[in-house]
Amino acid sequence: MQTVLIEETDHEPTLDQLDADIKKGGLDEIVEMMPAGSAWEGLREMLRTNMRWARYQKKTVLEDVIPIEVDGKFGFINPHLDTGWNFARVMDFLNKIFAECSRLL
Repeated sequence: MQTVLIEETDHEPTLDQLDADIKKGGLDEIVEMMPAGSAWEGLREMLRTNMRWARYQKKTVLEDVIPIEVDGKFGFINPHLDTGWNFARVMDFLNKIFAECSRLL
């Protein structure tokens, strides 16, 4: 599975711009058909969020990697490759604990 990175635009779109995108996509009819209320507000906010994400620049990076941030630094990890290493570390730790418990018993 490929990982897609999303980059925000330099200028956040206004609600009017997002509403215009919704109308341009023909989705405003769905909002207009719903009765006013929390469901209507939720749908409108969901459509605005979708339109906001559509404006962001998308980049596909290597397959099977996950972008991470640690202390303000960005990088990638491959969980599938790290699984063996993590398992070996856990097993080593547990073996030491079991050996110490056996020694104390």
